[in-house]
Amino acid sequence: MNRQVSVLLTSIFLTFIFILTKCSSGQKKEIEHPQTNDLSINSAKNQFFNSADNYDSLYKIFASSENYEILQSKESNIKMENDVNGQFLFVEDLKKYDMINYTSDAVFSVELYPNNGLIAKIRPLKPSGISELNKVIADDITRLKFDIKNIGTEPLAFNIHYTILLQKKHSSNEIKQTLHENAR
Repeated sequence: MNRQVSVLLTSIFLTFIFILTKCSSGQKKEIEHPQTNDLSINSAKNQFFNSADNYDSLYKIFASSENYEILQSKESNIKMENDVNGQFLFVEDLKKYDMINYTSDAVFSVELYPNNGLIAKIRPLKPSGISELNKVIADDITRLKFDIKNIGTEPLAFNIHYTILLQKKHSSNEIKQTLHENAR
């Protein structure tokens, strides 16, 4: 049942993208997005990490289907534990969305239980423009582990700012074929 819901959501997302690409006015053209090369990806990542954060985020995460990097943007008694396998799975999840060139920002508020560092609440403060990405990001946050230096009694709250870079890596015909296969 859960697999069917996932396939349905993916099909709806892909159909939406297909409609957007087909219903654009003017002449049909394949437009190459400037962020498809490594130099532009690094530039976007550096710009994100060096920019001011309006959401007072403790962590900034830049992710694409090829890259996952974390920056702790300020000092805190909350430290994120490294999880290379989880990062790999997140990057693999993003590959199915690489059908358009799109950069999405999302900010999530996270509350931890003070006695063990486990996640108590996850709330979107600034959701991504693509609802399916919000689910992928929330799933990513749930796998994160945190270490707390000074244990208190109040829940610990902080923000995580994500920038997700999607890159169109397939031709329109390949995307149409994928849409037709997922619709079945």
